[in-house]
Amino acid sequence: MNTECAVPEHAQVLGGVYWIRHLVAETEQALADPMVSRRDVIDRVLRVLRTRVREVEAQHQERSRSAAKRAAAATQLPAFVVARVRLAVDVAAKHYHIDPRGIMGSSRQRVVALPRHVAFWLARKAFPDLTLLQIALVFVRDHSTVMHGITKIDDRMYRDAEFRATVGTLRDTLEARAARERV
Repeated sequence: MNTECAVPEHAQVLGGVYWIRHLVAETEQALADPMVSRRDVIDRVLRVLRTRVREVEAQHQERSRSAAKRAAAATQLPAFVVARVRLAVDVAAKHYHIDPRGIMGSSRQRVVALPRHVAFWLARKAFPDLTLLQIALVFVRDHSTVMHGITKIDDRMYRDAEFRATVGTLRDTLEARAARERV
């Protein structure tokens, strides 16, 4: 039995499923071999699992540190930036009948992701002076996430005239509210 559980680069994207299947197959093969002791097999499995748990914990800690840094940076944004982005979130949330906290949250469910992307798009297009980074910091996300969401909305608007009209109406609503509230 190998001492390493090699995972090809392309398999990393499977989120751990590949290495678990690989470990199970390797373990079954080793257990079928009369020359390998069961204790060696168990020790190998435990060693691999401990290593993987440490790797996952390290990744989680790094993500937590990054989120904390973004949250700290968001508190240093000018009030008008936060107010404008929150206004875009409110408009999108009202249209999609969801809680604004859901849009600001971390869920990846489609029912939340689409309104979040629309809010990204609204904030960027209605307030062109806002940078992707400023919008991202309010959402406690990376600027590339905001850019991806805006691109998805642009693509869908190109393909779907009804969606384009809906988002255009939302933009008009946002701009009217911003003017009314002087944001």
